[in-house]
Amino acid sequence: MIDRTLNHYRITAALGAGGMGEVYLAEDTKLDRKVALKILPADVASNRGRMERFVREAKAAAALNHPNIAHIYEIGDSDGTHFIAMEYVDGVTLREKIIYHANFGPPLLGAGSRFSGAVGRVTPFNAHAANDVATYAQYTAPARGFIEQVYNLHPLADQDGRSLILLRNAAGDRAVSMGFAVSELPYVTMWKNLTALDEGYVTGLEPGTGFPYTRRLERESGRVPKLKPGETRRFAIDVGLHTTTADVAAGDRITQIQNGRSTQIDRAPER
Repeated sequence: MIDRTLNHYRITAALGAGGMGEVYLAEDTKLDRKVALKILPADVASNRGRMERFVREAKAAAALNHPNIAHIYEIGDSDGTHFIAMEYVDGVTLREKIIYHANFGPPLLGAGSRFSGAVGRVTPFNAHAANDVATYAQYTAPARGFIEQVYNLHPLADQDGRSLILLRNAAGDRAVSMGFAVSELPYVTMWKNLTALDEGYVTGLEPGTGFPYTRRLERESGRVPKLKPGETRRFAIDVGLHTTTADVAAGDRITQIQNGRSTQIDRAPER
């Protein structure tokens, strides 16, 4: 795709790829600016359901206006290649920002599944997520076309400085827990992608050193750790798999860690 031109966008570099397409850096030859092009692969474009989701995603993003959301310039088609042209924002990639991925699907995830955690504050990542922030901890059945929601969580710690988050199924007989030191990983990002099973019905629960905003915004908020030359850091997460009702109950120490402290739920994004 490098050096190929789609309408008036000349592709100059690859930026990334995912289940719904590839993203390239391109030059808008009409307006002399850099843009990001999200291109839907040809084999996916032939799938009506995925193509409709691609268009819905673009329309939903275009309807939002927020500093943390890239502006959508247009939905285009060049000789059968479908793309979204959007604002290019220079910054770190998700791989650089969040130190790993922890995604969970069925049988842990399903209608009636719930997140629980020792959390002091919850904020929506953007205006789209703000619509359902009051029910951020609840999960629904797969729904084709669901647009991913992301929430920022500020964990609370016990007297030893440790926190705990947990995802349990509706029956309460299966769960996964993640324990960590808040001094090492002071933030948790929750990703809810509750779309159809064949589109990737998963949730991500990821303790980390910051949130997945741009490097500039994270730096301004003091969430970009700085290491001296030769300095290293180590992080540890205790992951537990619980396969019976008794095991789930035994692994849940969240009420004890919360210790009567309330959880503040904000409707507005942090930035």
